[in-house]
Amino acid sequence: MKKGFTLVELMVSLTIFSMVVVIAIGALISMFNLNKGALGIASVMNDLNFTVESMTREIRFGQSYECGSGGDCPGGDSEITVNFEGVETSYYLSGTSIYRDVLGQTPVAITGDEVEITELTFYVIGSDPDDEVHPYVVMFISGEVGEDDPTSFTLQTSVTQRVID
Repeated sequence: MKKGFTLVELMVSLTIFSMVVVIAIGALISMFNLNKGALGIASVMNDLNFTVESMTREIRFGQSYECGSGGDCPGGDSEITVNFEGVETSYYLSGTSIYRDVLGQTPVAITGDEVEITELTFYVIGSDPDDEVHPYVVMFISGEVGEDDPTSFTLQTSVTQRVID
């Protein structure tokens, strides 16, 4: 009696092995694509985090700030003006980007093209030095990140003025 595999057994085993390999490679490629997308979103969110941190730092160290309409805005406003050592800087939403406008210079978009900001609201309390309320700002930002399958985000942060008025 001869020992070994028949040709039919060999063909069946090779076919099953080939199907398993094709499925495994498909899953691996899918995982690589998902990882690439997640890294892209993480990079964009890091850029947005840097933008919010720079806005927060400037507001915190500013000597005075007020809404675009002037003074406090407990109901919210889409623009804030910060005075830091005599230089006025405004932040506002234009289109889908946040802009930084330093008095006398060209406004610059401080959010990347990959981020679509849908809402930017500032709530300013205590901007009047005579009201005996320590000034603070609440910043609310919402939008989407990504082109093919956008991911929504909402950020909120509070900033108090470092210098007591």
